[in-house]
This record gives sequence, C-alpha cells and structure tokens, in this order.
Amino acid sequence: MDVSLQQVSPSKSINTSQGTKVAAKTVLERTQSQTGECDDSYDDGVIEPKLKINALLSDVIDRMRNPTLGMGFLQQTVSLPSHTFVSIYAIHWLQTNMENMSYEKATNIMEKLLQDKMICHASGDTFKRFVVGYYMYHILPQKKDKEMSDYVKPLGDLQSFENEWMEVEVLGPRSPILSSETNTGAIDISGSSPVIDDSGIPAFLCDHIDPNYMQLGNDDMPLYKNTHLDIDVNNKSDRIEWGHARYQATFRPDQAYEMCIQWAVASGNIVADLIFGWARKAQSCRLQMVPIPADPLALPFTEKSDPLRGPIYVPLNEEPLLRGKSALFEGFPEEEWPERLFLFQEAIVGRFGFIKCTVESTSHAAGVGDHLYVHVTGNMFILIPTAVKSQQRALRKPINKPLNASRYPVHSEAAPSPHEGYITRHVSGKNKDDYDNSRRMGFLWSWNHMISKKWKWSQTPATGDEPFQMRMLRDFKHFCANQEQRLSQFWDQCWELQEKAKGIKCC
Repeated sequence: MDVSLQQVSPSKSINTSQGTKVAAKTVLERTQSQTGECDDSYDDGVIEPKLKINALLSDVIDRMRNPTLGMGFLQQTVSLPSHTFVSIYAIHWLQTNMENMSYEKATNIMEKLLQDKMICHASGDTFKRFVVGYYMYHILPQKKDKEMSDYVKPLGDLQSFENEWMEVEVLGPRSPILSSETNTGAIDISGSSPVIDDSGIPAFLCDHIDPNYMQLGNDDMPLYKNTHLDIDVNNKSDRIEWGHARYQATFRPDQAYEMCIQWAVASGNIVADLIFGWARKAQSCRLQMVPIPADPLALPFTEKSDPLRGPIYVPLNEEPLLRGKSALFEGFPEEEWPERLFLFQEAIVGRFGFIKCTVESTSHAAGVGDHLYVHVTGNMFILIPTAVKSQQRALRKPINKPLNASRYPVHSEAAPSPHEGYITRHVSGKNKDDYDNSRRMGFLWSWNHMISKKWKWSQTPATGDEPFQMRMLRDFKHFCANQEQRLSQFWDQCWELQEKAKGIKCC
C-alpha cells in the first residue's frame, strides 16, 4: 500500500499556493513538538545576550546544552545517545540565538562542529555529512567534560539505526526560473514553487529558465530509503507481525510525499488501524494522508499491465493560441521550446489544484521523464508526457550486430516500449519509435481508486465525492478545449503580465 502526504488544505481545489504556504510553515513547529521542548520561550525574548557571530565553537556547544536557553533534545531511548537533536531545529536555534545569523552561516557552523568532532550523527557514524532536515545528531563529550557518568553512547551501527528511524532531508521548492542574483541556498518552507518571477512574469514566459528543471532525481540523495516497520503498534495481535516502509528521502513543501508500506506477515485490520492512526496524527500536523495505488496511472510499462485501468487523454487545444505563429513560443530560442511547453502545461495543472507527485513507479522505470501530479484532495492524478531528451534516446539506441552474433536475431530498429507506444498513439495519432516536437499537447488523467467511502466519511476525509470528481474532469476538459475562450484568456493574461513587467523595467 502506498500513502501520500500532502502539505495542503483539502478544501482548496483550484489554487494550491495559499494552501501550501500556510501548511509549510509548520515544518519547524512539528520538529519542536517531537522534541518535547515546545514550552521554550527563547523565540520571544532571550534574557541573556545572544552569542556573537565570531563566538568560539565551544561556546556554541555550551549554549546548546544550557538547560534554559539551549536546544530541545529528543527524549532518551535505547537507540539514541545523549543530547540528540534534529538538524533543522538546530539551524533554527542558531538563527535565533546568534547575532546576524543567516541560514548559510548556521549551516557552516554545524558543518564545522561536525568536522571538529563536537557533534556526530546519532548512529555514531562519523562519515555521515550534515543534512538539514529531520536528521538526528548528538553532542559529543568535550575535553573539558572530564566525567559524564550519565552519557549514553550511540549504537555504532548505522544499519540498525536506519532500520529504526526515518530520516528525511528538507529542501525548498524547486524553481524553474534562473535568478540573476547569487543563490542563497536557504530552505524556503514558506510557500510553493514559484510559477512567476519577482516581476510577476509567468515562468514559461521568463527570459531565463532553468534547463534542468524538468529532470527528475538530480539531488545527491536516493529517491527512496528503507526501514523496518512495526505493524502492530497497539499490540493487538497474538502473533508476530512485521513489515517494511519505503519512504522518499527528500521532502519539499510544494510536493506530495510518499511512503510505501510493505508487509508479508500482517493482519489486514491491524494494517488498516496503523494507516488510520497515521492519518489522524497527520491531520494535527496540517497534513493530509491518503492511500494511492502503487502505479497511479496504470501505464503499460509491461505487457502484464492492468487492462481494466488506464488514463484518460485530455488534449490541449493550442490552435487558438498560435494566432499566425508557426510555433507556440516563437520568438524564444528554439532549444527552449520543450521546457517552456512543459512549464505552460504545469501552470495549467497548478491552476486546477494539482501538485507535484514524484512516484518511482510512474516514470523512472521507463526512463521517459514524465511528470506526475496529484490533486490536493487526493482523488485524481495528472501526468504530463514530456519529450525524451536526445541524449537519453542515444543511450537507448540498440547496437546493430550480425545475425549470427548470438542465438537470436537482433532487429536493426527496436520497437517502441508499450509505454511509449501507448502515449504516442494518443498524442500523435500513430505509432512512432520516438517523440518529436510535432506531437499534440495534452494530459493523461486518472482516478485514485484507493479512496473508499470509509476514507471519505472518516475523521480524515479525502474531500470529494464522485459528482465532484466528474465535475473536475469536465471543467478541465472544457478549459483545455478553450470553451468560452477560457484557455485564450489565460494565455492573454500571462502575456499581459509579461508586457506590463517589461514596461515597468524599461521605465
């Protein structure tokens, strides 16, 4: 079973930016609640003066361990050493307790503490780098601490630690716009990914866009991590029940977050109780948890794909937008057309309340690079088919061999995969061995069949009944077909914003 965490309000189905802005601010609040130090009052007023920016690292450590002004440490357990803290909470604490402390400076201080062996990963692994997020580190005994009888050492076993604790890196929203200013690298958890620049120009009409924005998994973290999972948390079963959790290694406030629950020996009702318990707790953290299928769109990656499920193709009528142009983005460099087309389609799905949903089973197996989005209610998915990069095509091109080079003949031209054939039949009307820029624009729409009446009627509902879902699809189709000139009006409004911003710059 897959579950998706969305940091948005389920009641906002048209505009996701406001929902993510309000909800994303709770990342640090949730960290504080986990530490058990929610009553700290140093945010409102610190009695003692703040540390100087050039303070010694030993002074920083002493202030961290201060019983009144120090950080909130995690509750002592068998697997956690003494003075264990969460990394993102440490960054926030430094910004509050040191003068002129920026995010970059706070991160550098924590990295220096790690290099000087004043702090270490909570597992005891000295090779783990400092990661900002829900990563746990602990303060090591200092030379001046001659006797620490109450000090508890770490386990010293990274694998055992990772099997018990989930650690997630927290990153800011990815921006499709290249900033002319120096990138600060700070984690912005206050909003969604910017679809407009500072001047109000939509991303797909900006002069400078990030050519790597469409690429998936460009972070140094793996896409997923694994850990052991205690299925029977309430000890209801009279037998051993065990499972595993596969979870995304990175959290971004503008994207859905996925955890995959896997089990071989477990009772169905106990698994259901576990999921519903998580969903109730997630709601108190302003998160919405909904179950999703392992393969949201049932794309035919293999010949064994479910024939009774499949996405609905929704074409995008670009003809009214051309208005005498040979291409939609004529006037921009031709090599940027695929990226701008994708950003335009992404702006449309964002307009209807869809947020990014990076699911491993959707696109990574085929290497196509398609982008999946889930509605804020959790009821619907949209996939934007994107063109395969020429470099990827070259990597997949078969090497011609003589027929007698092996037991079986090798064709000179490889047939398209079921995945490619399925999409190209929809977007171009015929089978092709590859994509090209002449294909029709469109989207693939699918329902989340995992949301049952029990979820809709429970205390943590996935908003939206069947009539609502059908209205959403009908409204999306009408918009993409330019009924009542809605698509044209949206296109014109975007160009007006660009012209207005450029006019202001010229003045």
